Amino acid sequence: MAFSYEHKHESNFSLYSLEGRFVESTKDMTLVDAVIEELAERNVNLVLNLDKMAYMNSVGINALVRIVKETNSSGQKVVFVNVPGRVMELLQVIKLNSVFTIRKSLEEGILYLEEWK
Repeated sequence: MAFSYEHKHESNFSLYSLEGRFVESTKDMTLVDAVIEELAERNVNLVLNLDKMAYMNSVGINALVRIVKETNSSGQKVVFVNVPGRVMELLQVIKLNSVFTIRKSLEEGILYLEEWK
């Protein structure tokens, strides 16, 4: 399954729902470009929903790290929600689970952003 994402503007955050295999830099970097463009246009926090992610390699990890870096440098927050077991195991092995803000559900992620304000 190829990588794809859906993007929705909510009133107080932007939701990116990722799906598939995050492994190709040429196609997958469109997500990073979209986030950078949005952060330049809007002062918005991000929620990245990973519940339909089948797999990711270093390309996907690098893209997520770049999104966190860009979001933080813009003064905003990003929270990852619904992280599947295989992806969570990868994040734990490379110790990014302690760097990324991760919540179990979309509701918990939204609550985190509301408390952060």
